[in-house]
Amino acid sequence: MARLLGGGYRPDGIVTANTPMAIGAIRALKEAGFGVPADVAVPVKTCPTPSSSCRPSRPWAPT
Repeated sequence: MARLLGGGYRPDGIVTANTPMAIGAIRALKEAGFGVPADVAVPVKTCPTPSSSCRPSRPWAPT
């Protein structure tokens, strides 16, 4: 999160694989001055199988 937010990138949302990851993302976003959910949405993507099988169809890349 620090690397993502440190580069000046301002995301609209960050999808996390589980609740602990969402909590960490929310903490990092708030420390960086973002409002959650006002500025950035943090949905949690849970899977019935291990998170290694939950991969987005398109990998994220900053533009």
